[in-house]
Amino acid sequence: MPLLDKIGKIASTATLTPAPEAQAATESKASSYTERLAQSKGEVQERINRLLLELGRAYYKHHADDHQTELEEQLAAIREAYEEIAQYQQQADEIAARQRCPSCGTKLPEGSMFCNICGTKLAKAPESSAGQNQRLCPKCGAVLNPDDIFCASCGVDLRK
Repeated sequence: MPLLDKIGKIASTATLTPAPEAQAATESKASSYTERLAQSKGEVQERINRLLLELGRAYYKHHADDHQTELEEQLAAIREAYEEIAQYQQQADEIAARQRCPSCGTKLPEGSMFCNICGTKLAKAPESSAGQNQRLCPKCGAVLNPDDIFCASCGVDLRK
């Protein structure tokens, strides 16, 4: 027994300190594990956000016309946002219609006098969304760039 008592005393007084390499490896594993936990947490949060979005859409779909709900303010704000999107889409459609051939619907380059697909002569060059202060060709009415010397549509010399 005296031998075991002696070993017990030595073991209790000795402190176990890991070697620097072992300590670094342990910290690296902990850091890696912490990063994986953070990534997993982020993935679950993204899944929750998608589910909440789906829930919100489903709620809006079922209650969009309800006017006696505790979420009426939010529903009204969503309705207004959808109306605003519809206005923007209508404006974009109007601009796109002015930039398309009336015969075949092909998108036309700015200032075209003829359709480049079906050859239809255009009564007037499509209007650009840039506004009224554009430089136009005096011969064909095509929209010109500020530094153009010749018209790209009809070839007229613009220096005169």
